[in-house]
Amino acid sequence: MELDNIYIHVLQHCLQRISNENNKSSISAFIKQCIGPIVILFNPLSVAAVSNLVNIDQRLLQKILDHLRSILDIPNDRTSPVRLHHPSFRDFYLDKLRCFDLQFCVDEKQAHRTLGDNCIRLLSTSLKQDIFGLDDPGWLVANMERGQIDQVLLSEVQYACLYWVQHLQKGDAELHDNDQVHRFLREHLLHWLEALGWMRKTTEGILAITSLESIALASDCPHLYAFIYDSKRFALYNRLAIEQAPLQVYYSGLAFAPATSLVRKQFKDKALRWISRLPSGRKDWSALLQTLEGHENSVLAVAFSPDGKQLASCDHSTIRLWDRVTGATLQTLRDYTHPHAIAFTPDSKRLISVPLMFALVKIWDTATGALLQVHEVCPAFVFSGGQAISWDGKYAALAGSDKIRLLDTAAGAVLQTLDTRTGAIMRVIFSRDGKRLVLAFETTVKILDVSVGATLQTLEDHTGLIDAITFSPDGKQLAFVSRSLIEVWDIATGAALQTLTYFNNECPDVVFSPDSKQLAYASGGYTVKLWDIATGVVLQSLKGHVDKICTFIFSSDGSSWHPHRATSLEGPVDAVCAVVFSSDSKQLASASRDGTVKLWDMTVRAALDTPKGLPYPIKAVAFSPGGKQVASVSRNTVKLWDAATGRTLKILDVSQGLEWYGRIAYSPDNELLMWSPYEAVRLRKAATRAATGAALRTFEDYEYWISAVGFSPDGKQLAFALFDETVQL
Repeated sequence: MELDNIYIHVLQHCLQRISNENNKSSISAFIKQCIGPIVILFNPLSVAAVSNLVNIDQRLLQKILDHLRSILDIPNDRTSPVRLHHPSFRDFYLDKLRCFDLQFCVDEKQAHRTLGDNCIRLLSTSLKQDIFGLDDPGWLVANMERGQIDQVLLSEVQYACLYWVQHLQKGDAELHDNDQVHRFLREHLLHWLEALGWMRKTTEGILAITSLESIALASDCPHLYAFIYDSKRFALYNRLAIEQAPLQVYYSGLAFAPATSLVRKQFKDKALRWISRLPSGRKDWSALLQTLEGHENSVLAVAFSPDGKQLASCDHSTIRLWDRVTGATLQTLRDYTHPHAIAFTPDSKRLISVPLMFALVKIWDTATGALLQVHEVCPAFVFSGGQAISWDGKYAALAGSDKIRLLDTAAGAVLQTLDTRTGAIMRVIFSRDGKRLVLAFETTVKILDVSVGATLQTLEDHTGLIDAITFSPDGKQLAFVSRSLIEVWDIATGAALQTLTYFNNECPDVVFSPDSKQLAYASGGYTVKLWDIATGVVLQSLKGHVDKICTFIFSSDGSSWHPHRATSLEGPVDAVCAVVFSSDSKQLASASRDGTVKLWDMTVRAALDTPKGLPYPIKAVAFSPGGKQVASVSRNTVKLWDAATGRTLKILDVSQGLEWYGRIAYSPDNELLMWSPYEAVRLRKAATRAATGAALRTFEDYEYWISAVGFSPDGKQLAFALFDETVQL
């Protein structure tokens, strides 16, 4: 090939100009050392940056490159990046068949591994804690000028931060316990995350850690893999904080990491003077991976893309697309028609949305966020609010008062208009294969053939109004909620197979497992339970939601549900409106009325004991000095609990002064101090169950309200802070 001959000639000419017979071999190797990194860089760098990155004297590098100006674009301004004149040189240089003079040809994988090692070396000598010397953990990225960042984090350091993992991955690197990567992470993980935060590249860092996890999984390095996994959980959990105030990686990041976190154990001495002792917190990482924030209203629906890379969520006026791995916002789609149902097309390139009270179908481009099509379905159509999108996104069903329209979502065409003649349609769902449509009326269920619109089956004699309905994946069963019962029916025979008492009337929902043998439902609105249909036995409970659960869905293979083993998903502080599993069953997304979407790791299994028995809101809690007891104030009652088991040890009746503003604290010798800003301070015995709980001493007659109370370390003195700005001992 003529172009290949030209490239060979240029390289040979360079070698002849700067070598002789005695050093030709070493000079040709040096030329490869100079050109190789420039050819494989993911982003071009200046001569000075390349010199620092690969640890080559800048004058020698410049001398080599000056002889290669016919194939390299080398600016006179040495701060500007060096570029290839034509991308074909890269293909030539890395191909042994085309670059037939082997003294110049570079092994691509080896070159990537070497450059990855050089990136780690540079980062190890360049990064440090609080690299800008701010001494302020609350300093925001928004307050930093780009020029300030570039002066400290040089271009080659920023390049290394972004691409060191990619180079190792491209080089098919093998990882080992206590190798260079392991040592770098144990020494500089937090420094790296801080730098990424200042660079506004936290998302890219999380992707890099995820890629590194994949490399470690294929290597024999159990200790390194464990540290990388913990690093990923740490980065995901603290993503928002790092993006806004990177120094929080050393503060809130370490303070709220679980006690068993390898990152917390490794870097606990990095928590600066504002934290004298790290809190004990939870023992291990929970199932919550991260919280996605950005919606301004209640999140009504969530959906994973078929390729597993994206998550879609919608509120009354906005649809958001998220990166499933990093939680970064990919697109924000404004839709003021109140989107209520969303689904991806099979290729994940389009998103279909159907509004709540309008006979419309909208199709969006997931890559650009552009609204591609809007299909208006008969403006005179009286829409009752029931809608559904088929699993493959090809069809949509819109329910009217006594009619239902079946649409082709791609064309927006009405395929059929079905006259139900039964009354108002309350619920609409498609079967998994899209061939059947289920319509739920007040007390009757009809199953229709989508292709011809014929009624295949009618199920009647239900106990009351049908609140929710779902199709089994095998197409043989239907489950629906009617009043306080869940009923499972055999579609072929129309017979009821199983009935279960149900305790959630506000947000009813049920869903089958992929094998159609189990059913998940919300019990009391706060707990998701897994029910064996054949036996009626409750196999598992998912606890932790503090408000109503409105809807949820199984993963495609059902592997996220492990019978006889409880999982606690804790975190939402408002009603959960929608839940959906990813296609690979590794993650669960839940949408809440507080406008957040939470991502859960379904491989994590952690059940927590929760003390129960207080009928009123808890106003204050305190741990005993040894951590064995917990005291809580509720109404006019103080309860003492065993911290390990959650068992009640003692109930203390106190005056009404603690009813709304009660505060409690333990003394160093386990006495319990109770007070209210408006009442006296009382000291009670609380060390053992056998104690009477009687007041040992009362401190009162203050002219001003009490704002704070504290013990001396030896327990012999008390300090009272009053609202008159004085402290009394």
